[in-house]
Amino acid sequence: MKKLLAIVHRNEDGYRGYVPRLPGCEIHAATAEQAETDIIAAAKAHLAAGREGTNGFAPDQVEIVVAVEAPPPRPRGDGMDEIYDQMRRDFDPADLESLFDIEERMKTEKFYTFEEVMAELGYDPEEPTDEQAE
Repeated sequence: MKKLLAIVHRNEDGYRGYVPRLPGCEIHAATAEQAETDIIAAAKAHLAAGREGTNGFAPDQVEIVVAVEAPPPRPRGDGMDEIYDQMRRDFDPADLESLFDIEERMKTEKFYTFEEVMAELGYDPEEPTDEQAE
Protein backbone atom coordinates (compact mmCIF):
# COMPACT_ATOMS: atom_id res chain seq x y z
CA MET A 1 0.00 0.00 0.00
CA LYS A 2 1.30 3.44 -0.94
CA LYS A 3 1.72 5.90 1.91
CA LEU A 4 1.36 9.67 1.69
CA LEU A 5 2.50 12.12 4.32
CA ALA A 6 0.13 14.78 5.61
CA ILE A 7 1.54 17.55 7.78
CA VAL A 8 -0.42 19.45 10.44
CA HIS A 9 1.07 22.49 12.10
CA ARG A 10 -0.14 25.33 14.26
CA ASN A 11 -0.60 28.79 12.79
CA GLU A 12 -2.11 32.05 14.00
CA ASP A 13 -5.67 30.91 13.20
CA GLY A 14 -5.51 27.39 14.60
CA TYR A 15 -4.09 24.49 12.58
CA ARG A 16 -3.25 23.99 8.93
CA GLY A 17 -2.98 20.58 7.32
CA TYR A 18 -1.64 19.76 3.87
CA VAL A 19 -0.30 16.87 1.80
CA PRO A 20 2.93 17.93 0.07
CA ARG A 21 2.47 15.43 -2.78
CA LEU A 22 -1.11 16.49 -3.51
CA PRO A 23 -1.09 20.11 -4.70
CA GLY A 24 -4.09 22.02 -3.41
CA CYS A 25 -4.96 19.47 -0.74
CA GLU A 26 -5.11 21.70 2.32
CA ILE A 27 -7.39 22.25 5.31
CA HIS A 28 -7.73 24.65 8.24
CA ALA A 29 -9.13 23.64 11.63
CA ALA A 30 -9.47 24.92 15.19
CA THR A 31 -7.79 21.93 16.87
CA ALA A 32 -4.98 19.53 15.99
CA GLU A 33 -7.35 16.56 16.31
CA GLN A 34 -9.87 18.10 13.91
CA ALA A 35 -7.08 19.02 11.48
CA GLU A 36 -5.84 15.42 11.51
CA THR A 37 -9.31 14.06 10.76
CA ASP A 38 -10.02 16.70 8.11
CA ILE A 39 -6.72 16.29 6.22
CA ILE A 40 -7.23 12.52 5.94
CA ALA A 41 -10.75 13.09 4.56
CA ALA A 42 -9.50 15.82 2.20
CA ALA A 43 -6.68 13.62 0.89
CA LYS A 44 -9.07 10.70 0.29
CA ALA A 45 -11.46 13.06 -1.56
CA HIS A 46 -8.53 14.47 -3.58
CA LEU A 47 -7.54 10.93 -4.58
CA ALA A 48 -11.14 9.92 -5.37
CA ALA A 49 -11.52 12.93 -7.66
CA GLY A 50 -8.31 12.02 -9.51
CA ARG A 51 -6.85 15.48 -9.07
CA GLU A 52 -3.26 16.51 -9.72
CA GLY A 53 -0.58 14.41 -8.07
CA THR A 54 -2.71 11.31 -7.47
CA ASN A 55 -0.76 9.18 -9.98
CA GLY A 56 -3.87 7.08 -10.55
CA PHE A 57 -4.08 5.82 -6.96
CA ALA A 58 -7.52 5.14 -5.54
CA PRO A 59 -8.28 6.19 -1.94
CA ASP A 60 -8.32 2.54 -0.82
CA GLN A 61 -4.79 2.02 -2.22
CA VAL A 62 -3.25 4.79 -0.14
CA GLU A 63 -2.64 5.19 3.57
CA ILE A 64 -2.45 8.78 4.81
CA VAL A 65 0.15 9.18 7.55
CA VAL A 66 -0.31 12.39 9.52
CA ALA A 67 2.62 14.15 11.21
CA VAL A 68 1.40 16.70 13.75
CA GLU A 69 4.02 19.30 14.56
CA ALA A 70 4.91 19.28 18.24
CA PRO A 71 4.62 22.53 20.21
CA PRO A 72 7.87 24.41 20.74
CA PRO A 73 9.84 22.85 23.57
CA ARG A 74 10.39 24.72 26.79
CA PRO A 75 13.96 25.87 27.39
CA ARG A 76 15.94 23.06 28.96
CA GLY A 77 18.53 25.30 30.55
CA ASP A 78 21.35 22.92 29.70
CA GLY A 79 23.25 25.43 27.57
CA MET A 80 22.15 23.82 24.30
CA ASP A 81 18.80 25.55 23.78
CA GLU A 82 20.14 27.44 20.76
CA ILE A 83 21.21 24.17 19.13
CA TYR A 84 17.83 22.54 19.83
CA ASP A 85 16.07 25.55 18.29
CA GLN A 86 18.28 25.40 15.18
CA MET A 87 17.68 21.68 14.76
CA ARG A 88 13.95 22.27 15.02
CA ARG A 89 14.10 25.00 12.36
CA ASP A 90 16.21 22.84 10.03
CA PHE A 91 14.04 19.71 10.29
CA ASP A 92 11.75 19.17 7.34
CA PRO A 93 8.78 16.90 8.15
CA ALA A 94 8.60 15.93 4.49
CA ASP A 95 11.85 13.99 5.07
CA LEU A 96 9.74 11.49 7.02
CA GLU A 97 8.43 10.11 3.72
CA SER A 98 11.82 8.57 3.04
CA LEU A 99 11.20 6.21 5.97
CA PHE A 100 7.86 4.90 4.68
CA ASP A 101 9.40 2.27 2.44
CA ILE A 102 12.39 1.37 4.61
CA GLU A 103 11.34 -2.30 4.93
CA GLU A 104 11.12 -2.66 1.15
CA ARG A 105 14.42 -0.82 0.67
CA MET A 106 16.11 -3.14 3.16
CA LYS A 107 15.29 -6.08 0.86
CA THR A 108 17.08 -4.54 -2.12
CA GLU A 109 19.69 -2.16 -0.69
CA LYS A 110 22.75 -2.94 1.37
CA PHE A 111 22.62 -1.56 4.91
CA TYR A 112 25.78 -1.78 7.00
CA THR A 113 26.04 -2.89 10.60
CA PHE A 114 27.94 -0.84 13.15
CA GLU A 115 30.72 -3.44 13.15
CA GLU A 116 31.05 -3.29 9.35
CA VAL A 117 31.34 0.50 9.43
CA MET A 118 33.95 0.39 12.18
CA ALA A 119 35.95 -2.26 10.28
CA GLU A 120 35.81 -0.13 7.13
CA LEU A 121 37.19 2.79 9.14
CA GLY A 122 40.01 0.57 10.37
CA TYR A 123 38.91 0.10 13.96
CA ASP A 124 39.35 -3.31 15.55
CA PRO A 125 36.68 -3.90 18.25
CA GLU A 126 39.09 -6.18 20.14
CA GLU A 127 41.86 -3.59 20.23
CA PRO A 128 41.56 -1.04 23.09
CA THR A 129 41.36 2.61 22.11
CA ASP A 130 43.75 5.22 23.49
CA GLU A 131 41.12 6.26 26.04
CA GLN A 132 40.56 2.67 27.20
CA ALA A 133 44.31 2.02 27.49
CA GLU A 134 44.80 4.85 29.99
